[in-house]
Amino acid sequence: MVLIGGDRPGCCSCSLSPQQPYTAFLSVFNSDNNLLGTFSTPDTSSLTLDNSAVFLGVLSDKENIARLEFSSSEPDRAIGINTLSITTAETDL
Repeated sequence: MVLIGGDRPGCCSCSLSPQQPYTAFLSVFNSDNNLLGTFSTPDTSSLTLDNSAVFLGVLSDKENIARLEFSSSEPDRAIGINTLSITTAETDL
C-alpha cells in the first residue's frame, strides 16, 4: 500500500481557517476494521478555493481497503473534501 500525493485534482483535505498550518491524515482500514496504515502530510489552509489543498490518496495491490478516514491535527476545525474518487481494479475470474 502506498500514499499517492501531488498537486492534482482528487481528494483534498483542508481546514477552514485562513493561513493556518495543520497536518492532514488519511487512515486506511480493512473489512475487519483493522488499521492497514496511516499517512500524513503538512499543509497550510486557505480560503482561496483554487484547488491548492493537499491531495491524499491511497493505492493497494490487494482488495483489502474497506474504509478511509480523513482527519486533521486541528480537532475543532472542519475538513473540506474536494472530489472524492474511488476506483476498483478489474480482475480476471
